[in-house]
Amino acid sequence: MHQAAAKALVSKTRDVSEMMSSDVQRAEAITKVLQNIVFLARQGLAMRGNWVPSNSLDCPGGSEFNSNFYQLLLLRSKDDPHINEILQRKTHKYTDHSIQDEFLKLISKDHLHKIEDNIKCAGYFAIECDEVTDSSNHEQVIVCFQWVNDAFEPHEDFMGLCSVPDITAESVFGVVKDAVIRMKLSMTMCCAQCYDGAANMKRVAAMVKEIEQRSLYLHCHGHSLNLAVADVIKKIPTMSNALDHTLEICKLIKFSPRRDAILSRLKEELTPGVPGLRNLCPTCWTVCASSLESVRTNYPALLATWEEAVDVVKDTEVKARITGVAAKMMEFDFLFGLMLAERVLKHTDNLSKALQSTAMTAADSYHLALLCNKILSLIRTEECFLLFWGLIKKTQESLNVNEPVLPRRRKRPARYETGAAEPHFPVDVQEFYRRTYYETIDTVVVAIKNCFMQKDFGVYKKLEQLLLQATKKDYTNTMKDVMEFYQGDFNSSELETQLEVFSRMKIQKNGDSITFHDIHRHFKVLDHSQHLLMPQVVKVVKFLLLMPATNAVSERSASAMRRIKTYLRSTMTQCRLNNVMVLHIHKHLTDSLKYIKILNEFTAAKEDRRQQIWTF
Repeated sequence: MHQAAAKALVSKTRDVSEMMSSDVQRAEAITKVLQNIVFLARQGLAMRGNWVPSNSLDCPGGSEFNSNFYQLLLLRSKDDPHINEILQRKTHKYTDHSIQDEFLKLISKDHLHKIEDNIKCAGYFAIECDEVTDSSNHEQVIVCFQWVNDAFEPHEDFMGLCSVPDITAESVFGVVKDAVIRMKLSMTMCCAQCYDGAANMKRVAAMVKEIEQRSLYLHCHGHSLNLAVADVIKKIPTMSNALDHTLEICKLIKFSPRRDAILSRLKEELTPGVPGLRNLCPTCWTVCASSLESVRTNYPALLATWEEAVDVVKDTEVKARITGVAAKMMEFDFLFGLMLAERVLKHTDNLSKALQSTAMTAADSYHLALLCNKILSLIRTEECFLLFWGLIKKTQESLNVNEPVLPRRRKRPARYETGAAEPHFPVDVQEFYRRTYYETIDTVVVAIKNCFMQKDFGVYKKLEQLLLQATKKDYTNTMKDVMEFYQGDFNSSELETQLEVFSRMKIQKNGDSITFHDIHRHFKVLDHSQHLLMPQVVKVVKFLLLMPATNAVSERSASAMRRIKTYLRSTMTQCRLNNVMVLHIHKHLTDSLKYIKILNEFTAAKEDRRQQIWTF
């Protein structure tokens, strides 16, 4: 009897090695569940599917079965039967949405801890902030930090977003302050801040300065450039009219599939190989050149489109708009404004794209603006105008546009007259448009120069001048100004000594004189021992690199949020949105994730998991 029972027990009991192998395989299967979550979050893809009843015959399992997450597991189960074993369980499947949220939270926390350590090692950071409305019509405040590593490379990192009831300065400042506290940082480490020019953000900058007065505020150079270009367009009637009518052309074509189809057909007949019409944004003035160019290259097709469309349109208001646009396109003034705006705005568009590049510093953006102004000044010559005038006349003849005419002479009101001299009137159309040409370029150059010269930017320029003047061994007065502002950040005697060492170094220059870009490149190639010889000068260089040129990282984060929280995923919780955003934006950290660490933290959270899953 005893022998029979012993044999039965042995037959039912698994070998120890078999048990260990089964546990390891189960742990590997759960690792692949985590890999699925990371993959979907990294790519910004939805995890759940369409909501259907769980007892549906077409979709057994309801929403879970239709989800990207579940279907990806099914696909991988074809190569790994242990995944299929997990999916067939009724409990401890580790595929529930609460498990997904827990994994996402652990990974997001791990990413933010790494960024926190980097900022603490850097010693200082800059704040970038913006507000945006999501698909659920909730106001979201996005917070990003910029810091500089020991290799003198600026990093812009998304820290999170917060839903707020309003976007007053107090609400936004509360979000910024909370982000600093959650990262276990101090406002005294903030030495720069960059926002758009809205009134509430200026108030936020003032509230940060009340805590740390050395946190310089920079109005985003991208927004400043956009406002400057908008002011130029409003001041020059020829350009303003050209942009207004270009916007009307885009509306008439893009808002009507029928007219769009007519234009596409005529374009293939009249101007084959030419790109189609580009839409014009009425608010972003630094992306206008491509739209203006598309109108110019499709000019014959557009004129033919109006002729055909006016016969098929029944609405009298739309017919009047088409007739008005067609008549305006036959005027020389519109053609001149179109081509002049295209020529000038191409340079501002190019500058705007450069400013939005990753890790662009304020010093670099300022020098790019000076270079853009220099290029614009080079085309402000009589020779360039005559070449431009000849090109316009040739285009006018090829398109059969009406000849230019002088506007009616208008005498200025007496209250504006300051002398008895006779008012000046252009003697011919060439002189009239020459004045418009020069006025446009002069206005753009002055506007760009003014938008980059801000109050706190003057303090920032002092730091740059300190290094540039140190190369010429003449920096006494500038150093006094710097030390007066940065009293607690630099040691005056040590900085002066180390500047003498720095002044003896041979810095390779690309142009006629040394620029900060040359100094930056020089410090990147120096070895660590030379950095230790000049720690105060190294801090000056890092301060210059720390000031962001634009708020583009916040804008890019807002674009990522719109990709993740779409109108089909508008019920996503704020916690999951934040965690997915961190994984999606910080792809380099997600790709280097240590799964064993995350699984150990997940397993240690509950006792039953320790029994189901081994510690990795």
